[in-house]
Amino acid sequence: MAKEKPSKPLAEKPDKQVTIEIPQGQFPVVLYANVFGLESLDGHKLVHFGLMISPARLLLSAWACVFERKLIENSKESWMNYLAEVEFPSHAGDASFRCPPEKLAMGVASANLATLARADEVGEIRLFAYSIADLLDQRGEEKPGKIKGQPLALIRFPLELQRQLIAAIYQDLIP
Repeated sequence: MAKEKPSKPLAEKPDKQVTIEIPQGQFPVVLYANVFGLESLDGHKLVHFGLMISPARLLLSAWACVFERKLIENSKESWMNYLAEVEFPSHAGDASFRCPPEKLAMGVASANLATLARADEVGEIRLFAYSIADLLDQRGEEKPGKIKGQPLALIRFPLELQRQLIAAIYQDLIP
């Protein structure tokens, strides 16, 4: 029987810094979205993205991802600063879109790292995942190094929709 290395408790917080390396490119999902939906799940957010042609409401593509609670908490300050820079949304967005069940047949990705960008009127969010076990293992090392994040998705959408998404995520936290 193989022995497993016991994992360190999450509550343990050594003073050592570990760098998370995020690779460039090679996203398994690249999507342009013009609708989104948001659901709360025990502090996490299930975010649905879709590309829909109006007025027929023809859905061309859809994808969903869980934004982990720590991602939401750790990103709050920088995302609020970003919103202040690009302006808060002009109105609350419709966050009722849901991916069809057949689009979720392979499961729903979980992101614990994200970056925002914009160019003119196009917003972008890059989503990544890294292993908590790798992070804890590195913190236990004498000289912690880097762990690699895995690219999950690159989502592009109108800048106003990006602003609405951020505001919807923090709706109860924005004054």
